[in-house]
Amino acid sequence: MSYFKNIPSRVRFSIEKMQKVNLFETRNFFCDIYCLEPGQ
Repeated sequence: MSYFKNIPSRVRFSIEKMQKVNLFETRNFFCDIYCLEPGQ
């Protein structure tokens, strides 16, 4: 299991809606990034 992620490679966008990308999750913590286009 790799603990390090290449975050820019995980980013994704959609014109229709915001994209939520999970970077990692444990029993007590999670980390997501929210990818939005202008105007969303």
